[in-house]
Order: sequence, then structure tokens, then C-alpha cells
Amino acid sequence: MENAGSFVIGDMIAQLLFFAIFIGVIIGVVAIFFSIKRRKSQLDRVEEKVDRIIERKKE
Repeated sequence: MENAGSFVIGDMIAQLLFFAIFIGVIIGVVAIFFSIKRRKSQLDRVEEKVDRIIERKKE
């Protein structure tokens, strides 16, 4: 009977570990998505500033 109890505890620990890894992957993907979105927004702002500078020099 002791072996069955330790197997259940080991199985629970393994499931918890895989669940934690799964949640970590999801959080990582979301973080990468927001990072890409933030960089694109920053790049758009820089492009607008460069365009304004070019227009000022043309005048």
C-alpha cells in the first residue's frame, strides 16, 4: 500500500510541474507578443519624428 501512496504523490508532483511549465510557456508567449507590439509602436513614433524632420529641412 505504501508504494501506491507514493506513486500518487509522485504523479501529483509531475502533473504540477508540467502545469507550471505550461503556464510559464503561455506567459512567455504573451510577454513576447506585448514586447513586439511595444517595439512596433516605438518604431512608428520614431518614423513620424524622422518624417517631420525631413519635411522641416525641405522647407
